[in-house]
Amino acid sequence: MRQSLFICIGGLEFLRNIKDCVNAFLSLLNTQYEIVLGRKGVAVTLRITFDKKDCFHLMGLQYLIDRPELNRDREKIFDKILMGDINTNRVESSDFYERIKERIDYLPLLEMLLDSNETVFKYNKKANIYSKIEADFLMKNNMENRNLYLFLSQGKNDNYYCRSFFPEEKKDYTKNQALWTMLYKKKCNMITGKEIILYDKLTTSNKHKSLEERAMEFNGELMLDGEYDWGEPVGREKI
Repeated sequence: MRQSLFICIGGLEFLRNIKDCVNAFLSLLNTQYEIVLGRKGVAVTLRITFDKKDCFHLMGLQYLIDRPELNRDREKIFDKILMGDINTNRVESSDFYERIKERIDYLPLLEMLLDSNETVFKYNKKANIYSKIEADFLMKNNMENRNLYLFLSQGKNDNYYCRSFFPEEKKDYTKNQALWTMLYKKKCNMITGKEIILYDKLTTSNKHKSLEERAMEFNGELMLDGEYDWGEPVGREKI
């Protein structure tokens, strides 16, 4: 087995589990990512937010049809896993757990994936005719020597959410998908208001250009609503 699949504690190695997933996802509940992508003179802004119920699907728990304790409100399942009311060992005893154990092992890396990702595709389901995944964008990262896929969909409030997640097996889901260029990425704590600029190609490549000049490069469709401090250095935090 690959070393990357395990957590090492006291010399012993363990797969990450559903409790690790929930604990990692908990820190994202008050987080919003704002990402600006560009392609062929057009820029779009994605605002990614997080909800407890989304974690259920990202872990793949919907496939464990022989575990009745998972057949309830998905937000409550999140809380019960967090509190220990849903037993990790019982979940892993499912006849179908083998199908999802790798995505559960890698899901605790989700925040690191979102922080570091610079590869985003506009997802076209028709290019993957044998897939049932409905999504608008696809992120791809290599972490712990494994390609990971994160699919994003737009919700009713126009924000995006994480729809599906899994490590690559045999199929390359980015094949025939349109790659967009990462221009800007900001991470915001919605409680404290603290912001971290994670990536800023707009500022570094346009230090001496006005907002109007930058917009002209995108046919006047930069669509940033004047929300950015264009002179702010990369990596600087606001409080």
